[in-house]
Amino acid sequence: MKKYLRRGVALLLTVAMLFALPTVSASALSYPLIVNDVIESSITIPQGEIGVLVFSTIPAYDNEGYTITVYDSNGRKCASASQTYRNSSYGRTITIRVNTAELDLAVGEYTVEYYMSFYTLYSWHDAPNKYKCYFSVIENKCNGNHVMEQTHLYEASTCGEEGWAKFECKNCDHIDNQDLPLSGQHTYDNACDDKCNVCNEKREVPHAYTWVVDREATCGSSGTKHEVCTLCQETRNSYTTIDATGKHRYADSTDTTCEVCYHRRSKTTILGDVDGSGTIDSTDARIVLQYAVKRLDSNSLAANGWTMADVDGSGKVDSTDARLILQYAVKKISKFPAA
Repeated sequence: MKKYLRRGVALLLTVAMLFALPTVSASALSYPLIVNDVIESSITIPQGEIGVLVFSTIPAYDNEGYTITVYDSNGRKCASASQTYRNSSYGRTITIRVNTAELDLAVGEYTVEYYMSFYTLYSWHDAPNKYKCYFSVIENKCNGNHVMEQTHLYEASTCGEEGWAKFECKNCDHIDNQDLPLSGQHTYDNACDDKCNVCNEKREVPHAYTWVVDREATCGSSGTKHEVCTLCQETRNSYTTIDATGKHRYADSTDTTCEVCYHRRSKTTILGDVDGSGTIDSTDARIVLQYAVKRLDSNSLAANGWTMADVDGSGKVDSTDARLILQYAVKKISKFPAA
């Protein structure tokens, strides 16, 4: 009876003591570690197709390597491979592809024997133990037209590194381990972060800054403002000055004290400028006429500058003064009698 998945010991190399390897001095503290249970990645390979074995190592030295040998059920050597590499990161995935067509492997069970090597003290050394995983070559019932579905996820893909999973054919006994495509989903700290936290890929994401007022400016004092990004809330240009407006606010045209900053202005002394606007126009004429026809009382007129309304010098304010102010406004006269 065929065994397609033989369970075995977990493939984990333990830390070695100095005396376990006489050819290595006290500077060699450990061996490279294999971190995946390679038994879980055992596969079945239909004749004439390619199978994949995957395992990972944790580097312990700058230069390491592996040696792999394939044996049939009778212990005969079918194939071997080795590779050395220089570590550039903490963790390295090793992928072994077994092509039964090239090896001309018959239906049956096969053993993969492997061990790690490392370079130190100017020479290469083999780790003391050899480890094994297994695969089976089965009859190619589907003739390569397998209907594969994922049955187990070993490692999920990220945006920077492919994952891998177990796939099984719905129609035959074919079991394979396949690489999974990159996720394409980058991870950022916020909407404006320009570097992925996983793969460090850069992107262009301009900030969307808008001004926020911290303290409003008034007519007599400056304010402050700063910019904030509406996407990530990053701030800049803190305590930027907003100039004072210089636009004072008075209770009415005759009021000389600003209600906001208490700035005092001089009262107008322009003859005919009843409302204190600084100019003589039809508004002044209308105010004087309203007083003359008693639509405004003396207090109201006084509040609007009655001392400037007697433009004819008669000692009273009447319709004559209103008529003269209007004539002045439309430039029919250039001077008041009382001037």
